[in-house]
Amino acid sequence: MEQKSEEWLDWRKKGIGSSDAPIIMGVSPWKTPFELWEEKTGRVQPEQTSNWAQERGNELEPVARAKFEIEYDMEMSPALCQHEEYPQLRASMDGWNPKYKVGLEIKFLGANDFKLAKEQGVIPEKYFPQIQHQFLVTGAEKIYFYGYYVDKGAENHNGISVCVPVLPDHEYIKKLAIEELGFFRRMQENIPPPFVEKDFKLLRVAGAKALADEYVEIMKTYEEKLKECKQKLFTMAGEMQRFRIGRLRSETLKNGSRNLVIYE
Repeated sequence: MEQKSEEWLDWRKKGIGSSDAPIIMGVSPWKTPFELWEEKTGRVQPEQTSNWAQERGNELEPVARAKFEIEYDMEMSPALCQHEEYPQLRASMDGWNPKYKVGLEIKFLGANDFKLAKEQGVIPEKYFPQIQHQFLVTGAEKIYFYGYYVDKGAENHNGISVCVPVLPDHEYIKKLAIEELGFFRRMQENIPPPFVEKDFKLLRVAGAKALADEYVEIMKTYEEKLKECKQKLFTMAGEMQRFRIGRLRSETLKNGSRNLVIYE
């Protein structure tokens, strides 16, 4: 099975891959857990959009891999891996050396991310879960995050690189495994993950903001008056555990508090 093939795409869809990890952990700037769940369960098809960065990233991966192999004198071949105990956890490695149990993750970085890796020696937060997922799946001892930057319009071979060695964060990996296996169960049981703020599209219609503010203020006033009225009725009822008046009746909730219910 080759990476980027139809068979590979189907293999990725049926499991949890490296690029799914940042989404599941809530740090992806591109997709929410709910959007990923919709794709994994076949409710929507993944967007097949391609942009300049993606196209150049695909073109430069073999160039960057070759540069890494020369710089570090270490062979790195692409590999498809599955967790031994949980085969639904999968990783498409840009490079894998089974002899030394060392992996390679190649990223075509923008200027800001490249600067972060170069000057501070850390990988951008949005990629951290992806690397730790690869540790989880492969059992690697070290993974090299190889960032490659090419000015727009320049040739791929004229790019500059930065390499950040990453070690496994075992405590984080435990949390990651729990979240990923839980997400996979949601896929199997057709239970969507909770919405996050980015799942709600901003309504950009003239007058909508003012109307929303008015609605909130009305609800505040309504809730305050409702609470006041309820308290007065319970005070009037005194020691009565259950009472009715007009279309209202009282009920006791499981936590011991009392409430009023409108009935016909």
